[in-house]
Amino acid sequence: MRGSIAIRGALRRGLACGLIAAGLAALGLAIARGHEAADQGRAMGAEQLDFRAQAQRRLAALSLDQQVGQIFFIGFDPAAGDGPGIERLIREQSFGNVILFKRNLSDPLQAAQQANRLQSWAREALGVPLLIGVDQEGGRINRIERGVTVMPSALYLGLYCSPEQVREVGRIAGVELRAMGFNVSFAPVCDVDSNPRNPIIHALRRSFSSNPEEAALLARAYLEGLQQAGVLGVAKHFPGHGDTDVDSHVGLPIVNASLDLLRKRELVPFRRLIEGGGLRMVMTAHVQYAALATAEYEPATLSRPIVSGLLREELGFDGVVVCDDLEMGAVTGRLGAGETALAALEAGCDMLVFCRAPQWQIEAREAVLSALRTGRLPAERVRASALRVLELKQRQGLFGDWGMVDPLATGRLVGTPQHRAFRESLDNLPRKPNHPDSGWNPLPAGG
Repeated sequence: MRGSIAIRGALRRGLACGLIAAGLAALGLAIARGHEAADQGRAMGAEQLDFRAQAQRRLAALSLDQQVGQIFFIGFDPAAGDGPGIERLIREQSFGNVILFKRNLSDPLQAAQQANRLQSWAREALGVPLLIGVDQEGGRINRIERGVTVMPSALYLGLYCSPEQVREVGRIAGVELRAMGFNVSFAPVCDVDSNPRNPIIHALRRSFSSNPEEAALLARAYLEGLQQAGVLGVAKHFPGHGDTDVDSHVGLPIVNASLDLLRKRELVPFRRLIEGGGLRMVMTAHVQYAALATAEYEPATLSRPIVSGLLREELGFDGVVVCDDLEMGAVTGRLGAGETALAALEAGCDMLVFCRAPQWQIEAREAVLSALRTGRLPAERVRASALRVLELKQRQGLFGDWGMVDPLATGRLVGTPQHRAFRESLDNLPRKPNHPDSGWNPLPAGG
């Protein structure tokens, strides 16, 4: 009897010691993991500081004119005979970033050669590589189609595809864009499809979903795919272009929804992408929100409560804010190029986009320089935006290869059999069950 009691006591003591040892081991593992996470956090913080420090050194080497040039994204029309050409705009006006359209692009090889030519001019004139961007959303919004793998619209992806498939769509798009010399894709569209009368989002099938969380999930997947391929994604059009019935290319849409509804619906995809990390650029919308307007005319792009308030302060976005094209009818037609550019900067935008007219591009640049001379615009305001742009370029590794690509490799990377096979695999997929957008008729995969 005593022997069995002694055995049971020994067993209990052994079990207790084992539990203590296991607990100590688990505690040690947790501490080790905590140290590992802390080390990773410190490494990421050091990397962030390094990007910023390098960008600050590059900023200090630029003249004020060149700093101003870094906050512009300009397009050009090769068929236009009036005004300076794009080479002169880069060399003489110091414009530091370019957006390309169908009028500039014919096929992947031509696109790559043109991108290299643009980058060589910037390198010689500025010593800073260009961001070269394009609207290549898929579906009906593509700037180059010949020879590339054209993906389905966001609506089709939302109706038929999983997040994993959407991520692969973004990755393939990114691989092909990068091979053609693009480092920025103005996608994904984060607008919620909330108005069936919308002529520019709903009618063109550019939104992933009418459900904010579904739109957020798929926009995140697409962004991850793009950026996995080395191309910057741009979440657009903040704070939402889905609930409009006017095309902002032509006029000013006005949304009368409450701020509460805006937070519950339109802002959700942007909030989720910002919270998830990795989002470097957001594009503003030329849409007026009555609940936030402080003047009779105040589109989001020109609204300090929206850009500096909602986006920067409430959502905590600290990346680059780029406005939609300032030549669109909702803005420049009202104020003129110079005043529109200043109002966008005063609202909190970092980058000014003028997609075609050199006279407006030069007018806007001169207005910014004049405002710096008179003190209307503090020099620190422009330096802060230029620093964000330079840090973005530093982070993308553009100073390493100067954004140059190998045109001979373009044919091996763009429109490949593997990419086309994946694209074809998206055809004839079953529609997701209980999808919120089930009212749409079955779509062709290109729709």
